[in-house]
Amino acid sequence: MAFNDDVHVLSIRYPSLAKGLGQCVNLDKAFRFLESENFPLAQMDVIAQDEFSHDVCVPFPDNQAFIVIGAT
Repeated sequence: MAFNDDVHVLSIRYPSLAKGLGQCVNLDKAFRFLESENFPLAQMDVIAQDEFSHDVCVPFPDNQAFIVIGAT
């Protein structure tokens, strides 16, 4: 799935989150946006999928769900 497709799926349930992340062009900007939305970045985890791909898992502020950002 392409990034724009992921953002569209996210927009169905979390439109403001999708709008903000859709404007991010790299992980630094995504982290800064999530931090501005009170996401607890200190609790994020990075999971290696292979030598080139990683999933960055950040819990929602209420710790009831995670947003996962794929990074290569």
